[in-house]
Amino acid sequence: MSDIITIGASDVPAILGLSPWQTASAVWARLKGLTTSEPTNATRRGHTLELGILLEYADRLGKKLYPWATSHRHLHRQKPPFRAGVYRGPSIEDGRITHPDIEWAGCRPDGIVLLEDGSKHLVEVKTARSFRDWADADGKPILPPHYVVQVQWQLWVMGVDGCDVEAFCVSDDSRRSYRVPYDPAVAGRVVQLVTAWHARHIIGDELPDNMPAEIAGLVWPAPREPESWLDATAEDRATMLRYDAIGQQVKELEAERDACKDKLINRIQDHTGIEGLCSWRATKRGRQFRSLL
Repeated sequence: MSDIITIGASDVPAILGLSPWQTASAVWARLKGLTTSEPTNATRRGHTLELGILLEYADRLGKKLYPWATSHRHLHRQKPPFRAGVYRGPSIEDGRITHPDIEWAGCRPDGIVLLEDGSKHLVEVKTARSFRDWADADGKPILPPHYVVQVQWQLWVMGVDGCDVEAFCVSDDSRRSYRVPYDPAVAGRVVQLVTAWHARHIIGDELPDNMPAEIAGLVWPAPREPESWLDATAEDRATMLRYDAIGQQVKELEAERDACKDKLINRIQDHTGIEGLCSWRATKRGRQFRSLL
């Protein structure tokens, strides 16, 4: 049904508070039609590189890459011979694949691998500027938690046992591959939490907690004339004073941070950086300072 609000795999990390890029309230505002999803340079880059990464992945498997139109016709064949290959997932225009029993739970995998015996697994493509956050405390490569829950949601929706995550770093052309098996315990907990959030905020119309100002302004638009003012409480006064004080502290800290950066740049001069601390590399727009901590 077209009027059903569908939660996709990319929404799940934000709903669980794990996403580095968006909040649960931002997902809620988009699902409720208060905002729209506008592509960023990062998402455009990811979509542009996705096809090439899938082609390279299919070549490593010794399989052919098929478009989604072919995927939709052949993926669900019940009898052999199966047309083995890597099938691209649906585009935004094609819509999401939904869970067979829960029509509001969906996903849009980047690819679906069909093997000769009829078994399937997913392939998910990720691009990053660096793999700095793709390691644990000991430096061992890991898949970041926000991608873990996204993949587990996809596996649950699709009813398959595993997913290959193919990650590409655009800054140094390095690549990482992860095989993520379906984990019933993790997936079950993710589904439980998202279902509860869906019941509260989508079906129940309960407002999300801690909405940022830009979303709150959409929920409570400017009042019509005459103006309406609330009497200030002691808590209101304390909160406003704290807000003003923090603003001043931020200005002072930013000035102190800039002074530290200038001192380090003067120390580096015409070198690349200070080993393990910071770099001052050349970019298309000039040299750029970056912390390595």
